[in-house]
Amino acid sequence: MGQRAAMEKLCAIDAAIGGNDAAILRKVCGEGHTPAEAVRLVCGDYRDTVTARLREALDALLSAWERG
Repeated sequence: MGQRAAMEKLCAIDAAIGGNDAAILRKVCGEGHTPAEAVRLVCGDYRDTVTARLREALDALLSAWERG
């Protein structure tokens, strides 16, 4: 896959993921936040369900990857 195709795929994935899911993934994968920090920053108080919320964001990424 060339650079142009890779960028087009990334843009399609980013558009398909959705606001909070994309923000959580960006904070964890790109900005160095822990999953707990990222979920709390994006969604508020998710103290007991951080793992479940992160899993939802990763599921959205996988779905977007498969569609994109």
